[in-house]
Amino acid sequence: MLTPGLAGLSESRQQLLLFSLTLIDRFKGDSLDAANDGDVVSAAGALASTYETAARGVIYEHRADSAPAQRITEGIRELFDQLGRGRPSGFAADAAVVLRRVEERARAVHQLAASNPRAFLELAGRVARRLGTPTAGTRPADGQGSAPAAGPLIILP
Repeated sequence: MLTPGLAGLSESRQQLLLFSLTLIDRFKGDSLDAANDGDVVSAAGALASTYETAARGVIYEHRADSAPAQRITEGIRELFDQLGRGRPSGFAADAAVVLRRVEERARAVHQLAASNPRAFLELAGRVARRLGTPTAGTRPADGQGSAPAAGPLIILP
């Protein structure tokens, strides 16, 4: 299900997409405030729009349409902003492309597994466990920081 989302992306964008999945898993919430696939679609779409406008030199924050989606948006944006400090407009363009792919894949998985409102989130969780969930001390942009015990760290150039 993720292969079509990775097709045609540069290696750094592929890594950013996989890193995004670990962040989605990290910020999905649980219990009453748990996100569903629709929240992921909303979060990825809002954040992609924000980065698309930033790549054009306009600062405008698009908002997701639910509390769980906004939590995912804010969590990803915080870490993406750290990653993009060295090249804000170039990173914004990369982030926008990657987040549109996440939005597309979340929508596709949700349509294929309509009976499971968290099918994409479960897929993101499996990817996160395989790759290792980012920790507070992890700095994937430059490869510094401690690798999580669960698996290898994704290194972003």
